[in-house]
Amino acid sequence: MVKKSLFILAVLSLLISANVSYKKTKIAKGITVSLPSGFVPMSDADIAARYPSTKKPLAMFTSSKKDADFGVNVSKTKVPGADVPFLHKTFKATILESFDEVNFIQEGVKEVNGRLFSVFEYTSEADGIEKYIHVMYTLHKSKVLVFNFSCDKSLLNEWKPISEYIMASVKINDAKLKLPEDPSQKHVPPPQTPLQILEMQKKTSKKSGK
Repeated sequence: MVKKSLFILAVLSLLISANVSYKKTKIAKGITVSLPSGFVPMSDADIAARYPSTKKPLAMFTSSKKDADFGVNVSKTKVPGADVPFLHKTFKATILESFDEVNFIQEGVKEVNGRLFSVFEYTSEADGIEKYIHVMYTLHKSKVLVFNFSCDKSLLNEWKPISEYIMASVKINDAKLKLPEDPSQKHVPPPQTPLQILEMQKKTSKKSGK
């Protein structure tokens, strides 16, 4: 019965994803991802209000109803000697410490389009706010690249298959990758550690009430 239910859910997920139109989106030179055509870049005002941070994300997009977000960020400091499996262990421990309750849907080190990522897909609860989060971490020249999708837990069935499609479409070309600098942030220390990043996500959830 459980296997049958999982099979039905997988089929429904494929049908939902297939009925959504996607567009290839350039995040930065060397990074592309396919996003639903209804997704638009988040305004600076929305980013400041919903994702307060000392460092502006590399890119932030939101759905037409603003009920689901996708963003990409990069750490300013390097983590020399680290590899993706190390990142995975570190972030898993941090995720578990940062929320009142976490239920993993999937987690592990996976290859996506020829590149290793630390992948977490889970639901979380903190201060009464429940979220669905799908996040992937990878390394570029010892810097951490973060790809994050989130929405309210109540919308999981609607957005889960779409988040899976988005994450499966992430492509990074290290040879071409050029990350822009934000001059206004040069002298402001951004969140550097996995714990700080997760704490920022937790505070954002509380602020947005989503």
